[in-house]
Amino acid sequence: MAAPVAYLEALYAYQAETRDISYIVVDDNLLDPIDDPSTAQLEEFFNSEKQAFRAPEYRKVALLELSPTKLARLQDVSDETVSAEYERDKDRYSRAERRNVRQISFTSSQDAQAAAQKIESGASFDDLMGDLSLTANDVNLGLMTQTDFLDPAIGEAAFSLSEGETSGVVDGRFSLVILNVTDIEPESVSPYLEVADEIRQTLATEQAQREVLDLLDEIEDARAGGATLSEVAERFSLDLQMPIAFDSRGRDQSDNLLSLPEAPSLVSDVFASDVGVENDPLQLGDRGFLWFEITDVLPPRDRDLSEVSDQVASAWIEAETGKRLEAFSQSLLEKLNAGTPLSVLADQAGTEAKFAASVTRNETHADLGRQAVSAAFEGPAGTTADIANPTGSARIVLKVDTINTPAFFAEAQDAVQLRQQLSQQLQDSLLNQFVTEIEQTSGVEVNERAIAQIIGLTANH
Repeated sequence: MAAPVAYLEALYAYQAETRDISYIVVDDNLLDPIDDPSTAQLEEFFNSEKQAFRAPEYRKVALLELSPTKLARLQDVSDETVSAEYERDKDRYSRAERRNVRQISFTSSQDAQAAAQKIESGASFDDLMGDLSLTANDVNLGLMTQTDFLDPAIGEAAFSLSEGETSGVVDGRFSLVILNVTDIEPESVSPYLEVADEIRQTLATEQAQREVLDLLDEIEDARAGGATLSEVAERFSLDLQMPIAFDSRGRDQSDNLLSLPEAPSLVSDVFASDVGVENDPLQLGDRGFLWFEITDVLPPRDRDLSEVSDQVASAWIEAETGKRLEAFSQSLLEKLNAGTPLSVLADQAGTEAKFAASVTRNETHADLGRQAVSAAFEGPAGTTADIANPTGSARIVLKVDTINTPAFFAEAQDAVQLRQQLSQQLQDSLLNQFVTEIEQTSGVEVNERAIAQIIGLTANH
């Protein structure tokens, strides 16, 4: 079964057709400024849209955090301990000498010796680079410590040079090289006072990490015995957090995002639980745990206008802008349909007419958007439309100037490929219908679940 040529030609024309479109972007810059709403307008709008400003459910919780950060007691780490740790691990706070090294490699001893003689005769490393047509990227190794060099011989040679000095020929493991040192950063050690606080925090945290798991078992035992989080916090000298009420987005009643412990499922778990329910601890980072209890549920309610007047005013201005934009773009469309050229309408509106050439049916255009492109393909040349732009608050007034349908040649490569695809689809469709008819006529029933179990697509219960 081969796809009929007429079918192929129709689909090819549908896919390959392009259109040239003139359009105007109608945004709020073309409108007169909108005054703030009056009290009456604000009340009318609020009453009609009260559901949009309804307060969601809020919940209050008690949070008990067990983590190395919370348990770390800096005051328990003595100055003597910190000083001893600094001396023991001094290499950690030291930075070895680093050198900015340039290197030219040679494949033959003759070439390397010839280059070294030029250096001895007064040529610079840069002169040598010029003779060999080398760029900075060809020779720069960057800032390196001596241990950064894979070849110890080259590293030793580089660190025997003075700043600005060029070496002779160095016999490296893989090639002969000449080195040049452009900059030297001496070895440095961070003073004790600069790193003492960091060391103290590290030691306190390490100690706290050893305490977390032991304390976890004790807390779980206390909760199993009926202790509340408040009682647990008091018993183990832990801080009980009582954040203000928040909604299912983690925002407070002023719509500010709360700073809550970083347990990914905390907010969702809070709204999946209830007052009086004992909840499992949540993982907090790599080594921490977080318990929560619902202490209060504030049900959804209608807000008073006084609570959300600013939000209502902003929403009213946004809605009014949308209405005026639609009215303005509709007036432009009516004039366009009456024969006024789009360029003249653009001048009258104080903007410019734009042009999009060879737009395809499935194209995503920066200004037009999918809806406007679809509208442009809904009619013949001369089709006009006024479309809301889904990517912003603007609208699009457009006109289809020309329709371009490329010539169809059945022998062309793209047409041949399309025909093969269509033919295969037709064959598959006919075969499926044939098999379905045989199954229905013969009374065949297929146990899809059993087949799935046999071939391992589902668990076999």
